[in-house]
Amino acid sequence: MKHNLPHNHNHLKAAAPKPTAKDAPIKIPAWLSKAALPLIILLTMGIYGDGVLHNKMLIDWIDDNANIVSNIDIRQLSLDNLKNWFTKTYVEMYCPIKMAVHALEYALWGINPVGYHAVSLLMHCLNTLMVFYLLFWLIGSRRGACVAALLFAIHPMAVEPVAWASGRGDVQCTMFYLAALICYYKYRLAGRQPSHPKRLQRWWFTGRWMLFAWLFFAMSSMSKVSGITLPVLMLLMDVYQGRINWKRKQLISGNWKLVVEKLPFLAVSLALGLKVLSERGDDVFAPLSTAIYSTAFYIAKFVAPVQQSIIYPNIVLYETASVQYYPFVLLGAALLFVFCKRQRKAMLFGFGFFLITASLVLVPIKTGLANDRYAYLPYIGFYFIVAHMLASSIVLHKRWLWVVLLGIVGIFTYRSHQMNKVWYDEMALCQNYMKNTPDFGDPYYYVADLYGKRRNYDTALKIALKGTKAKYKSYKAYIAAGEVFAVTDRYDDAITYLNIAQSLDTSISNYQEVWVNKVKTYMWSSQLDSLDKYLQKFTDTSMVWYNVQHIYRVAQGKAYAAFHKNDFETTVKELNEAESIKPLDSDGYWWRAAANINLTRFAEVIPDLDQLLLLDSTNVSHYIWRAKMYLELNQPEDARRDYNKLLQLAPDNEEVHTLEQSLRP
Repeated sequence: MKHNLPHNHNHLKAAAPKPTAKDAPIKIPAWLSKAALPLIILLTMGIYGDGVLHNKMLIDWIDDNANIVSNIDIRQLSLDNLKNWFTKTYVEMYCPIKMAVHALEYALWGINPVGYHAVSLLMHCLNTLMVFYLLFWLIGSRRGACVAALLFAIHPMAVEPVAWASGRGDVQCTMFYLAALICYYKYRLAGRQPSHPKRLQRWWFTGRWMLFAWLFFAMSSMSKVSGITLPVLMLLMDVYQGRINWKRKQLISGNWKLVVEKLPFLAVSLALGLKVLSERGDDVFAPLSTAIYSTAFYIAKFVAPVQQSIIYPNIVLYETASVQYYPFVLLGAALLFVFCKRQRKAMLFGFGFFLITASLVLVPIKTGLANDRYAYLPYIGFYFIVAHMLASSIVLHKRWLWVVLLGIVGIFTYRSHQMNKVWYDEMALCQNYMKNTPDFGDPYYYVADLYGKRRNYDTALKIALKGTKAKYKSYKAYIAAGEVFAVTDRYDDAITYLNIAQSLDTSISNYQEVWVNKVKTYMWSSQLDSLDKYLQKFTDTSMVWYNVQHIYRVAQGKAYAAFHKNDFETTVKELNEAESIKPLDSDGYWWRAAANINLTRFAEVIPDLDQLLLLDSTNVSHYIWRAKMYLELNQPEDARRDYNKLLQLAPDNEEVHTLEQSLRP
């Protein structure tokens, strides 16, 4: 049946509403579009350059000390050190490539903090550029990719890994991770260009990108173990870009090449993954509820990065707070997925990116904590979602949305600039920790300890006692109080508070800290009988927590007790036994040096003073003693070298002038 319909559709066009100026897409000047990336880099340099480049090394915060300041394995580029990088762990992390970069830095500028922070900042800027190009290629929107790169560069959660020298692992791992993803993208692109000659489509040509991807992947994984997630993410990219054949009959035959090309990646992931699991022991994973909490935590911090801290209290202690508002975070994310129908595929990819790259830090039971630096790489998945939404033709018409976006950029810029100041030194960092978690006793311990090291004992004791009254009790606050009481000769109070600390937590780490402070307290107070009984208690091998670490501590304690009794031979013997288990700490090196001085074994004093100066290259007393030992050994040239160093460190010191008289011919 024919219908007498008009051949043209002008009547339909007339019925359609005319577009208004309000509905027109926002036009961005061509010059601004071209200058967007340089402007983002300049803004990033401005945010970080003012604060980060002036930050100190966190020597009292164990990571910087162990990774850089006191790490003898980066002192020179040698085959022995190369072997150490690939066979040892540093602060329980396997990171040979990170150590190699630190060794290059040490060769260039020693332990000058500016150099290390400058390299971290340059890596962050390079990561920003790679985030832009990767998302631009995946989405096809320059505007969306620019906004995503901008948020990546200035987000306050990115401050920790960039501003902290030991946080470099996340920045460096991400740099190689993104480079591997870009190479993988190029590999797939090179293999499907119909206009290319056949010779360009051969495996040996396209495969070079896969080789580069594998090399960057290996470097990423050996900068930080988080890099081992790359093979799974590559499969997710295949799914997102429709490379997977989902037909039942071709599910295996159509996808076998995708699996085979990733086998070299899976081999590295498996090897490094097994190494991590073996080092973590039996208790590797926490309950599922922990992963849900962590996921909600990072989503919330992405939207509202407030109350940031170096450490977030144990998840178990925050269960009440999580019940109150973290479920609403997950509910909000679910509602966004339901109502944004056109963005669902992008949201699934972005959220999958987050879960895959964050999988190793969402449920580890050893720390039980969340950290800002853990979000550095995973947040790229969220930036992808933002970029995809901004690329939508609907969003481009929403002028108010761009006003909101400018406001967010302003807030994030200010917040990141302020957070850089938090990382200036240990005191600023720990005070921020105490400010943001006032209900927990741990931060009071760190602040009190820092005041104690500055010999401001009144303030240290005040803060430590405040920590003992915190809502959530912590043995650390009691240890801090005990330390101050011991140093100020209030030995009975010291033992009382250390006993309380021991009763609050029976873990091995707690016993070690309490043990050391009790030994020192008994020794300083000349309670030698109590000291002997206490040491005997810790030689009982039937105790559950007895381990190699405690053998080391007991030997060290016996050495301290022997020195107090003027039994210098036993002091040296016990410290040698302790050193056979693990390297001595600064106290151990000093007590052995002092014992050998009393035994007139001056040649044996020099190595211990060398180690002490490696740990603290500005200690005037150690330089003076080493110069004296060189004079006793008739080595005036070596003594004069230390004297010249002392003139730089303490030109007004009376002992330095006395030393000068000894050096006169």
